[in-house]
Amino acid sequence: LALGALGLGAGLVLALVQARRAQLARDEAARARDEATRHVVELRRLANSLVFEVNDALEQGLVEGRRQLVRAASQSLERQAAFDQLSDPERIELGLALARLARLEGHENTNNLGNVSGALVLYDRALAVLEPLAARQQAVAAWHGAMSGALEGRFAVMRQLRRAAEAQVSVARAAGHARRAASLAPHDFGLRCQECQLLAHLADHSYPIVRFHGLCDLSAARLHMAATVQCSLDLLAWAPDQPLAHRIRAWIMRLNAGFVAIEGRLLDAVAAEHQAFEVLERAIAMPGGLPLRTRDFAQASIRVAITQRAAGLYDEAAATLVPALAQAERDLHDNVGDEHRQRQFVAVAQTMLDLCLHRNEEGAAAGLYARAHRHLPPLLPHHQADPLSKRPWQHAWMDSLQALCWARSGHPQQIEQAQALIDKLMRWIQQGALRLRNDPCPLDAELEANIHIARTQLAGDSGRWQEAAATAEAALERLRTMRAVRDPSDAIEAVRSWQLHVRLAQSVAEGHPPALALRASLVALAREHQAELVGRGLVVPAARRESLWLAAQPTGDGGAAR
Repeated sequence: LALGALGLGAGLVLALVQARRAQLARDEAARARDEATRHVVELRRLANSLVFEVNDALEQGLVEGRRQLVRAASQSLERQAAFDQLSDPERIELGLALARLARLEGHENTNNLGNVSGALVLYDRALAVLEPLAARQQAVAAWHGAMSGALEGRFAVMRQLRRAAEAQVSVARAAGHARRAASLAPHDFGLRCQECQLLAHLADHSYPIVRFHGLCDLSAARLHMAATVQCSLDLLAWAPDQPLAHRIRAWIMRLNAGFVAIEGRLLDAVAAEHQAFEVLERAIAMPGGLPLRTRDFAQASIRVAITQRAAGLYDEAAATLVPALAQAERDLHDNVGDEHRQRQFVAVAQTMLDLCLHRNEEGAAAGLYARAHRHLPPLLPHHQADPLSKRPWQHAWMDSLQALCWARSGHPQQIEQAQALIDKLMRWIQQGALRLRNDPCPLDAELEANIHIARTQLAGDSGRWQEAAATAEAALERLRTMRAVRDPSDAIEAVRSWQLHVRLAQSVAEGHPPALALRASLVALAREHQAELVGRGLVVPAARRESLWLAAQPTGDGGAAR
């Protein structure tokens, strides 16, 4: 009886366990059906949105279509993120998708909607999906790659918003994840490329060679740059037949050439820029490499020309930019609505305009300005609220250089046009549209200095001597700021500031006693600056146009504007 009771009890327990398992299986099946139904409903909702809302928006215009597409996809991905049954691989895919959408919203290196705050929200949501997986995904390359991509995007947004310290934290984390991903999957070409690119961003943000926003840590930049150069060499040795590997190597060579120029070895830097350009041209010539011509040719040419400009090789710089301008114009003709191509063409034209001023070819500038202005899209009200101010900033650069060209011309109509441009730019500055005073970078300070140099020219030519002296001092203050926000040893900043000192002195015409006093003062400051550069071996007076001009000026006491 005891044995029978035990057997009966065991049988009942087994039956209860089996019944419970069956119930759990039914519940799990029901949940799976519910989850599948939700997925189907979500896909149907997304499909309907794409068919109707996005299609209608695309008919209204490309930008509005992009905006609707991003909105529809973002809402769909957010609802999927709320599903409880997503596996880790599915969550990694979801994180990647959110990061891709964020790039469409607002990433400085892609065609985007200019919605920087929206991009930041999506990058943070991608990280919120990915970061909880950390404890169990440390040995998974895909997770590290997804983390790296989301953090790189967050870095780009932080940099655009001029939050340099936060940007540095994000790019350092991104580089760490990229390095780990590449070590876990050493045969994954994409992950190895991502590692190189993020190391380069880490170096460039520590001390930006393009003189835009970032940190001012030159020693850290050099350390990061050494690791970046080695990474690019390893990538190219591993994938010598890949155009992208050559492209990344060329980009990193350009960065390194920038640091050579910052050290003051200007002719060595010019040679290094040419070597980088040769690597890019090899990449373009490879099978599948032709699209790189549109992406990189103009930008690489600008870097060569800017280094040549620093070395005083103005004619060589102009010759470098001629094919770049032609290429950029062809690229833009192929796709007029591509914002990246618009900016690229204008960037080449802007660099050429600056060279016109150095080479005293103001007459040639007007046609160049007109060509570029045709491709500058009109400013819309939302550009004024853009935290990046990129569109107004680019307009302002073109207008400031052209205003000075017209002001130098001596023709009444062109002088009137120059004054109109300067009045507009001063309104922008006063309204804060260009954000030139918020955490200034050297390029911001240079832009405002150019505006004040043009104002000095216009005021002096009209006999408004007090105004000319005031605007000259405003230009000098911006030139001091330009150097103050960089490392004191930076040769590029020192040479560029001197070049603009001379430009300012040249803006004051001879003739009247007040003009002579002001000009003598500015010439004296430029000579003092030149003496510093000669002492550092950065300028050979016999080989520089600015030095020859300064030598031809009469000596004065220079007390008036000092």
